[in-house]
Amino acid sequence: MAGVDQFVPDYDRPVDHLPSRGFDVSLYPQEGCSTTRFILPPSIVSPSTTCNKFIASSPYTNHLHGMGVPDGFGCILIAGLISAMLYGITILQTYIYYMTHCSGDASIVKFLVAATCILDTLHVSFTCHLLYYYLITNYGVPTSLEYIVWSFPASALVNLLVIVVVQFFFAHKIYRLCCREMRWLVTVPIILLVLAQYGFGMVVVVLM
Repeated sequence: MAGVDQFVPDYDRPVDHLPSRGFDVSLYPQEGCSTTRFILPPSIVSPSTTCNKFIASSPYTNHLHGMGVPDGFGCILIAGLISAMLYGITILQTYIYYMTHCSGDASIVKFLVAATCILDTLHVSFTCHLLYYYLITNYGVPTSLEYIVWSFPASALVNLLVIVVVQFFFAHKIYRLCCREMRWLVTVPIILLVLAQYGFGMVVVVLM
């Protein structure tokens, strides 16, 4: 837009006498756009020698103009928030299970419930760490995107382990519920798909 970088003072004041605390200026864009008002300190505004206008020419303004977060991190942030909400449900279900439903189950089932809860806790913790690293600690630092923080592959690995454990457990339940003639016919494809998912997931984690 023409004239965006030019700021016109909204009062009649000599150019050589800038107030020490900054002054109120108005940005007058093209016709049909609204007027935007700013408070700019005098250290970042210098008078133009060719016209009675002010031009922002500080390195601070250039730095702030270049700050931003890549669009992909919005999806990661939303996924992290949803994961945290589901983690709360997992904690509630684990508590209810051990308080009311675990007495008749085998020890291996109790161990799997505890292991799943612990792995889910690690997954949420790693996700919070990577979000804080990229969106808070290194906000506005583009070079940080060239480095994959350790919690990123760690969260992917823990999430993969949770998925494999839960899917094998459900495959076992399907095997027990199916009739004798259909047990292996139904559960073998499920087991093969789970193993394939685990293999591809490990490749992704290693390549990170």
